[in-house]
Amino acid sequence: MQITHLRPKRTGFTPSQIVVFGFLGVNILGTMLLALPMSSVAPGSTDLLTAAFTSVSALSLTGLTVVETATYWTFFGQMVILALIKIGGLGIMSLGSLLGLLLAQRVSFKTKLSSTEESKALGLDDFRGLVFRVFQISLAIELVLTSVLTLQFRFTYEQSWGDSLWHGFFHGISAFNNAGFSTFEGSLARFVSDPIVLLAISFAVIVGGLGFPVIIELARRLIRRLHLATFRAAELGVHLSMTARITLTFSLALLVLGSVYFGLMEWSNPATYGNLSASDKVVNAFVSSVMARNAGLSAVDYSALTRESWLGTEILMFIGGGSAGTSGGLRITTFAVLIYIVIAEIRGDARVNVGARRLGVSVQRTAVSLALLGTATVLLGVLALELMTDLPTERIVFEVISAFGTCGLSTGITAELPAGAKIVLMVQMFAGRIGLVLVATALARRMKTLNYRLPKERPLIG
Repeated sequence: MQITHLRPKRTGFTPSQIVVFGFLGVNILGTMLLALPMSSVAPGSTDLLTAAFTSVSALSLTGLTVVETATYWTFFGQMVILALIKIGGLGIMSLGSLLGLLLAQRVSFKTKLSSTEESKALGLDDFRGLVFRVFQISLAIELVLTSVLTLQFRFTYEQSWGDSLWHGFFHGISAFNNAGFSTFEGSLARFVSDPIVLLAISFAVIVGGLGFPVIIELARRLIRRLHLATFRAAELGVHLSMTARITLTFSLALLVLGSVYFGLMEWSNPATYGNLSASDKVVNAFVSSVMARNAGLSAVDYSALTRESWLGTEILMFIGGGSAGTSGGLRITTFAVLIYIVIAEIRGDARVNVGARRLGVSVQRTAVSLALLGTATVLLGVLALELMTDLPTERIVFEVISAFGTCGLSTGITAELPAGAKIVLMVQMFAGRIGLVLVATALARRMKTLNYRLPKERPLIG
């Protein structure tokens, strides 16, 4: 007698489909709201492409714009943009954190214990609790930044309390979520010599860009140490998870190297830093390094930067920030894993080690896959814009990487792009924000252990 094994019929949507449909649904709603006559200053409705581009940019936390946020949109329109930023920030951070859960679950019995400890250290052991902590931490930091900026706008720039509170609140949310939108014409250009505003916003951008698993881990350890009578600051970094160590180390290295690089390239450029004092040059070099990897808020005109600075910015935008955070790009951990792979290969090591830990083969494969997919996505976007426009290639490359890295910096060509090119940038923003997370999650879920091995053969490399 033949026995037929029946599989239960699958119903509903997969998590990936829910994410994609959810993003598209919120984007459609945002587009409809921004297209309303009450959303724009000019009489009549906003065209659908402008509304859709702005909605995608806000929801993906990018900041690229085809119209000036400060002058084109009404208070209602800016409120819609702010709501999209908040929804995008909370949703994407929670989605990215799921990857840690999946990686912790897809391990062998031998490594289950260590993976569980890593998951707890990162705050990923309880997803519902994680979402609530994400909301708490983001709200706290946004309120602190709002307070600082409101007081600065009120007493230094003599704005009314209402305007000061609104601008402070908007930039508090935009900065922490690395969104790149500003209610000031020219972004932060008027604050180029104001270190309080620039450094306060940069601090929020850096924290948001670390990723919430790292933020939660640091917060837990700090609270634990503060309750001990023998608290020593040096002990705070002891036994950090690999994710936290990599994120903090490489973030600090990129911030320092980026600051030095921009300082050297722009120190004498009269269109950017040249006419500033030495202290303002140092501050703005640091701010440029921060914004290039994360937020896209700018105090200088990026269309006036040297080509060398454009190249440095493109590299930082492509690398991006921490995993499960508000920044975009390839992500720090992915970039770090690639560096460790190269170092191990140069040394001739059989395994890739990070300190006293060994990187699994699956993690290495995922990092290489994401890097190649990200590069291919950018190249396709550049090719598409080359075919659609007659703009200089260096500006096209900058714009595409900014969209893919969800950074939001621009050389000033976004508004003049044809409709087809704007749609390409919208796809890049979606792919850079949602696509890589979904691919990484899918790769984590599909990890399999085969009960056999095929014969090994080594092709010629190099």
